[in-house]
Amino acid sequence: ILIVTLRVALPNVIRFCCCVAVIYLGYCFCGWIVLGPYHVKFRSLSMVSECLFSLINGDDMFVTFAEMQQNSYLVWLFSQIYLYTFISLFIYMVLSLFIALITGSYETIK
Repeated sequence: ILIVTLRVALPNVIRFCCCVAVIYLGYCFCGWIVLGPYHVKFRSLSMVSECLFSLINGDDMFVTFAEMQQNSYLVWLFSQIYLYTFISLFIYMVLSLFIALITGSYETIK
């Protein structure tokens, strides 16, 4: 039943992942361009992607917030808004919708 559920959910999951990838890449580019000069974890696009992926998994949150240099109040404020919206969007909404897609497919099969 697991294989059948995943087979039914696969088209919806792929479409959902494509949409989420666009949002994720938007956050990556925004963090790289705006926060790159001020934070060591945002210096390159690959480092930004690694940092954001670790934040989705709940790893290294405090260090990412604590290392933000307070050279400029606007940069600090943007970094707080950027990180809080990313964490809220991806941990609470995207992962919940991903689980809901698979659960919905299971209910359809059952």
